[in-house]
Amino acid sequence: MYKMQSNAYLLLPSINMYSGAYEAFKVVFFITLATKTLAMIMRIIDQTNSDIFLMDWEVPRKVSNEDTEDSVVTWRFTFIGNELDELQT
Repeated sequence: MYKMQSNAYLLLPSINMYSGAYEAFKVVFFITLATKTLAMIMRIIDQTNSDIFLMDWEVPRKVSNEDTEDSVVTWRFTFIGNELDELQT
């Protein structure tokens, strides 16, 4: 159909013909939905089966002059984790 057309040549199926007209679409849609869901579950399982250990060999030291004990800055470990995440995606 196009603008300013006087006769309609393409219409949707009638209500009594609806169930038969879209049966093939429903079958293909649900097969596609099932296989994509299965693929997504397999991808999640594949990604969760890996163990990642981050080893930070930074020597503990005093962060500021007021500190009485040595510690490691947490931001460095967070930065390393974020960089590893960016490499994986």
